[in-house]
Amino acid sequence: ARINPDFLYGYGYASGIFYPNVTLYFPAMLRILGFDSLTAYKVSSVVINLFSILSCYWAAYRIGKSRYVGLIASIFYGFASFRLIEMLFRTCLGEAQAFIFLPIIILGLYEIFTGRTGKWYIFALGFLGLIHTHLLSFAMAFVFVLFFLLFNIKTIITDKRILAGFLKSVGLVIALSAFI
Repeated sequence: ARINPDFLYGYGYASGIFYPNVTLYFPAMLRILGFDSLTAYKVSSVVINLFSILSCYWAAYRIGKSRYVGLIASIFYGFASFRLIEMLFRTCLGEAQAFIFLPIIILGLYEIFTGRTGKWYIFALGFLGLIHTHLLSFAMAFVFVLFFLLFNIKTIITDKRILAGFLKSVGLVIALSAFI
């Protein structure tokens, strides 16, 4: 199964510049297994929605320390109009995949700033997922986190564990995404 077929009379289409192809391997594997393109797309959409809702549940459960909070947050996240419009009407798989990792970034920030700096890898996992799914969402999340860090610069300077956690996260993300 070819991920980027020859578009535009052999000139190609540079979709890999904005949408990295790593996450397209799952639907490509479905095509190799014999599913038609529409079925592979539908299965991918269901899996993306499931992982988006589960990641929001996990983040809200960890932050709110309650299964009820996790359930309510994941219901609101799952039925958010912007997310549903991206999935159902615009069929933007790159942006839809980014919705999996946004709650993980928020959870990573929470873990680092509440003194559990040993969980820095959660923050790195969120950004690594964004880099491998949707680069524009990565850029927006980067700007958000940059402003968040600037507003909390005093805490970062006084607690070196927080700074170390962020530096470890940045180093891991750069090391594991240098090939993009």
